Amino acid sequence: MKQAFTYKEGSSRARRLNLAVAVIFVLLLVGSAVLMFRLAPNRQSIVSSAPKEKMMFAIANGTLYRLNMKTHKPLWHITGTIQFGELVDTTYYVVTMNGNSTRLYALDVTSGKIRWQVDGPNNVIVPMISNNHVYFSSLTKDGYLTVVALDSASGAKKWEHRLGDKKARGEKISSPMRTNFHLTAASDQAVYGEFSTINSDKSKLNVSKQRIALNAQNGNQLWQKNEEIPNIIDDGTGFVVDGILYVEKSSSDSSKQQGYFIAYDAASGKQLWSKQLDGPISRFGTTLLNGVIYLNTNRLGQQRGNSIYAFSAKDGSQLWYYQDASTSGTSYPTVTENGIYINRYAGQTLVALDTATGKVRWTYKFKDDVTIEYPPSADNDNVYLSLPNNVIQILWASSGKPIGSFKVGGKVDPNNRVMLHVV
Repeated sequence: MKQAFTYKEGSSRARRLNLAVAVIFVLLLVGSAVLMFRLAPNRQSIVSSAPKEKMMFAIANGTLYRLNMKTHKPLWHITGTIQFGELVDTTYYVVTMNGNSTRLYALDVTSGKIRWQVDGPNNVIVPMISNNHVYFSSLTKDGYLTVVALDSASGAKKWEHRLGDKKARGEKISSPMRTNFHLTAASDQAVYGEFSTINSDKSKLNVSKQRIALNAQNGNQLWQKNEEIPNIIDDGTGFVVDGILYVEKSSSDSSKQQGYFIAYDAASGKQLWSKQLDGPISRFGTTLLNGVIYLNTNRLGQQRGNSIYAFSAKDGSQLWYYQDASTSGTSYPTVTENGIYINRYAGQTLVALDTATGKVRWTYKFKDDVTIEYPPSADNDNVYLSLPNNVIQILWASSGKPIGSFKVGGKVDPNNRVMLHVV
């Protein structure tokens, strides 16, 4: 069972939750999928329709709680500067940060007790958990960029793959230097990612990007390809479905920023096709559910706003496209079997879309002086909207009608809201 959400906790900036500092809940709920929250780039969610026990998690003022689904009282909690979290089966993986050091914990989801912990390097760990492995990239103390695989049950290191033989020493850059590795997807056979290579001469730095696949069992390189699309600035999230690696990306040049949805042969790395989107990717809320990939973009210019795409994971065909009319933007989406939910920034409106068609099903207006940049949480029955004073409003997912509310304990921060996630 995997379920996913993304969390960022931040300060008020122009009466907004700052995405640069925040910790954001991302998504999804239903039964069984991937629960995940993380710092900067988006992590994908994979949602299964199989019925499982519902679980409720909340973050308030730096404390992560697991709440009782009926009473909403805490079952356990962990406090710290939380950078990442993911629920897989009965284990909850969480990364905390203290100064420049990180620590990865594996917690028993029932009791919250630590099963194992690993001290991380002096940079943020953003793990990817797949096929009994925990993968993350790391910059070693002597400056090498590596990819590390841990055993998900024990935390023992399975393998470590070093990207290249050159490294940075102090302020000098040795050439070529590998940097900025980003994990995009993982399967039973391989883990996939992209990194930059910096070549320097006396006059300038030349930066190129490479795509790479490593053997999931031993870390050996399976293939490496040059990035086909120029000026890539954002390596997004990916999924492997029936031997096809699907990835979202953004590029930027002097005239515009452009988003892409791309398919590769997972075994060879060969690009199969590339589809242009209406703007750069948002990096949050990308979801695979029942053979459909949902992703969202940030439109720029006169048509600024946000859009949501639904693509078939079978052949990449576009199933539907929703362009929100609000020019002030929306949150990234929460995706469930029965609905897709976003918050409009202007007018403080919760919008519910039909998952199959992308058509608006209902809207719900609410009042909040803080602009919420993350979506409401939801499952197939209810939608949960975070309001001031640690209050959570509960709505029927079928109609948007309010049916109750509850308050999460802890200190109230007037510039932040409780981030709730139901899986």
